[in-house]
Amino acid sequence: MSRIRDILSLPSPREHYPSIYDIDFQRLKRLGINTLLFDYDNTLAPWKSISVGKDTIALFEKLLNKRFKVCVVTNAPANRAGDLLDYFGGKVPVFGQMKKPGIKKLSKVLEFLHSDPEETALTGDLFFTDIIAGNRMKMYTILVNPYSHYTKEVSDFIGKAAYNMTRWSYLLYFYTIGWFFRLSYLISPQARVTKWQDVDFDKYWKQGYRTIIFDMDNTLARWKEKDLPQDSIDKMKELVDKGYQLIIMSNTRHVERLRLISQKVGPGMKAFGKVKKPFLTKARAIMKRESLKNSETLFIGDQLFTDILTGNLLKTYTIKVDPIDLDHEFPVTKFLRKLERIFDRKKEGRKKGEEKKEQ
Repeated sequence: MSRIRDILSLPSPREHYPSIYDIDFQRLKRLGINTLLFDYDNTLAPWKSISVGKDTIALFEKLLNKRFKVCVVTNAPANRAGDLLDYFGGKVPVFGQMKKPGIKKLSKVLEFLHSDPEETALTGDLFFTDIIAGNRMKMYTILVNPYSHYTKEVSDFIGKAAYNMTRWSYLLYFYTIGWFFRLSYLISPQARVTKWQDVDFDKYWKQGYRTIIFDMDNTLARWKEKDLPQDSIDKMKELVDKGYQLIIMSNTRHVERLRLISQKVGPGMKAFGKVKKPFLTKARAIMKRESLKNSETLFIGDQLFTDILTGNLLKTYTIKVDPIDLDHEFPVTKFLRKLERIFDRKKEGRKKGEEKKEQ
């Protein structure tokens, strides 16, 4: 059964953007990605075009300056990306005839780049070639919409047919079984710790994170508890003194308890109640009002289906903590805990299966 589930999940990308110019590469860097593989046709340029345009050249220059390894992997001939080779030379290698979704040649590309799959993102426009190949290799996969920037330039029948086939086949996949795997990605935290005080905030500060968003109930305090222990208040003050901006985003309707904590910590902390996680309307409004950058934000909470889901939808770095007190919770939360155990059990089973294969 797990084998069938793994096969069905292969076309599901980790992220989905209109184009390569919308990708938050700084966020990828902070997720530990150091290698970027790009498909060519309809990802970097229109189908069969030999020119990627000035915008792509500028983007690649920026990525190289950020010390990413950048590479093109295409099923087309390598000379299709001739202007990239002429401009960058060996700085941006181009590998053609890759035979995606096969992974034999992709494995050799990673050997050439001295890169690990877990530190590599593959971006492409076709989920049944690029995304499947990347997921088979355990890479971070990103789907971009074909022709999102080139639709007006496409006049030939084959080009339009390819666009429509890709678009509708992906929609069919996503709205039947793909949404399940998309959800499983969205409730997966980037890190887990027992309690929020165990987070290595010094490490994340060095990586460029500047804001910490906390859930309240069962993350900072027990459900309905009106105050925090003094050692927690002191720890938060230390984080503020270090330079972090602290935010509490809670679903609680009792906002007075949030204001009390915010006042005790002092300037540098703000608290917001009635956020209605995982719905994003208020959370996004708070991010915008406080000028928070998602690539510089940690989101810490105890629930997968509210805190982690919200944090991942906001494209922040999510950290799951163990709930403080499982005996006293909101009834809906208790139901969600059961779903969490089901999803976590499936993930644990996949991890054990992978470990057995490696042995």
